[in-house]
Amino acid sequence: ELSEQISERQMRSADRRPSSAGAEGGERFGVRCIGLGRSGGERLHYPDMLLRTATGHTVAVELELSPKSGARLQRIIGRYVADRRVDAVLYLVDDDRRAREITATARRLGASKLIHVQRVQWSEQAGPPRAHSREAARSHARTPRGASRSLTPAAQAER
Repeated sequence: ELSEQISERQMRSADRRPSSAGAEGGERFGVRCIGLGRSGGERLHYPDMLLRTATGHTVAVELELSPKSGARLQRIIGRYVADRRVDAVLYLVDDDRRAREITATARRLGASKLIHVQRVQWSEQAGPPRAHSREAARSHARTPRGASRSLTPAAQAER
């Protein structure tokens, strides 16, 4: 049973508020990354969604629609391994090759118990972006009100 669902946008917004991390000692949502960001500030990685269960567990959800370099994927999974606030990471993927890459990276990092990969299948109406580019994924994320982006009944049953 879920007690809370927090979107990436909500996490980023909360972390930008002065009363969040730092100012009053609050805890940030973002998972810290090594190095500095583009503007010279702290680098953070945000899951697409964060789920908190009624039992107090935290599950990060990653919707993985585009390939990442092996090094980048390794850095992200490595950050989750180091962040003790996250009890599990659920990767939702629509590509078998991507699923294998995530599983293999988790195995190499000793994170097989932390990382869970679930294959999803898009319905014809709500298929993923045709091009695997950041801009295509962003434009797909801006689905107009009233439009549907649901999973097929088979994919829903697997969840």
